[in-house]
Amino acid sequence: MDNDSEGTSSALRLVRGLRPLVAPPAGGGNAIDWSRTTAEYGHGFPDDYRAFMQVYGEGTFDGFLYVTPPVSEVYPNPPFPVREETDTACHTAEEEDFDEPDLLIAWGGTVDADLLCWYACDPDPNRWTTVVFRRHWAPPECWTRFDCGSTVCGGPASKGRRRPDPTGPSPACALRPGYAPRPGPPGWRGGRVASARRPGRVRAWRRAAGLL
Repeated sequence: MDNDSEGTSSALRLVRGLRPLVAPPAGGGNAIDWSRTTAEYGHGFPDDYRAFMQVYGEGTFDGFLYVTPPVSEVYPNPPFPVREETDTACHTAEEEDFDEPDLLIAWGGTVDADLLCWYACDPDPNRWTTVVFRRHWAPPECWTRFDCGSTVCGGPASKGRRRPDPTGPSPACALRPGYAPRPGPPGWRGGRVASARRPGRVRAWRRAAGLL
């Protein structure tokens, strides 16, 4: 087995290990042509993110934290959501004093407009680290770097931990939430929701994720 196959298999095992924590949608994840997607974007994607899309697909954790797909099966526009979210992240980085905005590639966010990005500091996507932007913090504290990859949901080792750490679970698994195979409740668009939110749940999410 070559290195690429080994990496993909390892990432798939990691993501499948999340099932006891967060049940994947009954219909499975997204069917993505990664060769075509890589050609369209001009770069690859980390193995764990690809595996997550295969098992869980596009959706949200507990109606709060969303995972952005490279190609949407839910909305026809925008056709390449990661690109649009990345444009938002780069614009935000320029306004909020992040020193290398061009290295950000967005992979998710929250209904409070926080951003979760890869820090694409290496040609190998599996070596990318993570940057989180906290919308309601002032710079430079609003930007936090983690020495981990795009650990969208962490791994089996996250069981029992309530507060994520840079090498373990992400905010997505901090409260063992459900996962909805859609971008969110009615009114959801681009990380924001027009309908009334549950302030107590949102605060709990942000506290567990280190966003408060």
